[in-house]
Amino acid sequence: NLQETVLTIPQIGWKKPAGEAGTVTLTAHKGDQAGWIIEAFQVAAGDLEATGRIRFAKESMSVREVEVDRLELDGSHLHGGLTVDERQAIRIQIAGSRLDLQRILPHVIQPETETDQVEKESPAIVSEMGRSLSFDVDIDEIVLSQNVQLAMATATGLFDGEYWTNLQAEAQIGAESQGSFNFRPLEGEHRLTVQASDIGDVISQLMGSEEFAGGTLQIKGSRPSADDPIAGSFIVEDFRVLHSPVMLRLLAAVTLTKPLHNLQGNGLQFTVLKGNFTLEEG
Repeated sequence: NLQETVLTIPQIGWKKPAGEAGTVTLTAHKGDQAGWIIEAFQVAAGDLEATGRIRFAKESMSVREVEVDRLELDGSHLHGGLTVDERQAIRIQIAGSRLDLQRILPHVIQPETETDQVEKESPAIVSEMGRSLSFDVDIDEIVLSQNVQLAMATATGLFDGEYWTNLQAEAQIGAESQGSFNFRPLEGEHRLTVQASDIGDVISQLMGSEEFAGGTLQIKGSRPSADDPIAGSFIVEDFRVLHSPVMLRLLAAVTLTKPLHNLQGNGLQFTVLKGNFTLEEG
C-alpha cells in the first residue's frame, strides 16, 4: 500500500504525494538455472500504471531483462522492453500509441550552468569505453507541446560505447510535412542525410516561426572517420520568405533596394538556396 508514500521521478517532474492512492504487487521466484525472476509486477500510483516482468542475472541482482506490457504515465500509452547482455550492452525497445513529452522536455532541455561550462572546459579524462546502447522506437503520436505533435514516429540508433554509429528517424510533422534523419556507415565512412518535404511548416511547427513557407530541404554530408568533422552541403528549393528582418537586410545589401513591397501577400519566392557546412562537434 503506497497511499502514505511519496513517490517522485524528478527527471520528468512527476510526483505522487502522500495521501493519494497507490499500490504495488509482484510475484517472484528463484530459478534453478537462472537468477531471480519477477514473474509479474503491477504498479498503480496517481496517473502511473505499469505491468510487466523483470529477470535478474544468475550471479547477482543486476537486471538482465525488463518487459513492460503496459505503461500509462502523464498522458502516455506505451509498452516496451530493456535487455542487458553478458557484455553489458543495453538494448531498448519502445512502442505505443502516444508519448506525451510536454512535462518532460523542460526538465531535459535546461540552460547550461556555470558548472556545466567548467566541466566542458576541463581537460578530458581518458576512461574505458562505455556500454554500447541500441534502441528502437515506434510511436503513433509524440506530443511536444500543446500545438506541436509528431505522427508515425520511428527511430533506431546504435551507440558503440564511444560514438553514435547509426541514427535513423522519421516522422510526420504537422498536417503534411514529412521529415527524416539518417546517419549510418556506408563505403568506409559515415553518411548523413536529412530531408523535409515542407521546411517552412517544419520550422513553424517546431520553432513557432512564421518567416518561411513551403520549400523542400535536403542535407547531405559525410564523416571519413570518428575523429573527423561532418562536412557536406544543403539545398532548399521552392520556398517563400514571408517576413525576415535578416533576409531583408541581406537583400537590401545585395540589390541596393528596399524589397519591402515584395514581402507583402504571398511573400518573396525563392527557387533554390544552396550552401555548405562543417559540423565540428555534436
